[in-house]
Amino acid sequence: MSHKKDPVSTPESPEVSQVQDFWEAHPLSAYESPFQPGTKEFFHWHDQVRLTDVEPYSMHLYEFDRHAGERVLDVGCGIGWLCRHFAAGGANITGVDLTRRGVELTRKRLDGAGLKGTVIQASAEDLPFKTDSFDFVTSAGVLHHTPETRRGVREIHRVLRPGGRAMISLYYKNWLMTDRLWPFTRILVRNVFGHLPGRNAFRHVRTVDDFVRIYDGNENVLGKSYSRSETVTLLDGFEIERLEIHYFPRRFLPLNHLLPNWMHRLLDRYCGLMIYTSLTKHK
Repeated sequence: MSHKKDPVSTPESPEVSQVQDFWEAHPLSAYESPFQPGTKEFFHWHDQVRLTDVEPYSMHLYEFDRHAGERVLDVGCGIGWLCRHFAAGGANITGVDLTRRGVELTRKRLDGAGLKGTVIQASAEDLPFKTDSFDFVTSAGVLHHTPETRRGVREIHRVLRPGGRAMISLYYKNWLMTDRLWPFTRILVRNVFGHLPGRNAFRHVRTVDDFVRIYDGNENVLGKSYSRSETVTLLDGFEIERLEIHYFPRRFLPLNHLLPNWMHRLLDRYCGLMIYTSLTKHK
């Protein structure tokens, strides 16, 4: 596995402990949900958001039904959505999260669904597993929040068995975020996203880095986005099987209920905020 530098530099990157403090205080979707994190209603609400708005066109990349009996690891399990679906598909799932709160919420989600899995607290940059331990590894929208993203990629490569596969997704620097178009996109961001709970700093967003950081909350300390070429460079130790762009958050648009599914699919494909990669570790 290459030891090159992360192609997206962060000159004043925060410490892992600062990242941890933010996510301890603000679990994924806590700003947005009308329900208390950890309740049955919260998990049901989050499941519907993931299935209908976040992942409707990218579900195939997770392969929830293809890893029964295999050792599967989710790096950055957050509030347990992936762990719950892998466990339901029969995988021997292990979830890792940087935060104590994430571990608690993931265990609660599994318990509430009558499912089993192992959930532990650890950093993506220092996974507490032996080399070649897992058959399949996922890390969905996580590694762009850790200071040493390439180190997290190396750790996933290390714990994956030779011939094993992974799915990693990161914030994507799409065509609307290029230097030429960003001044216009910034106006759109300020007007469309500036009203969101916990994210009103969008009204003052200046750079693309501001956008991907504030997307997860005003106080979020770190977010990075990657172009297609930067993603390929970051993952150069893997064979890239598939690379797809997805995720356009329709739910945040005014009159979003009037947006037809065919148009949402087009926005998901051409204006998506995430780059998804299916990977293989060479034997």
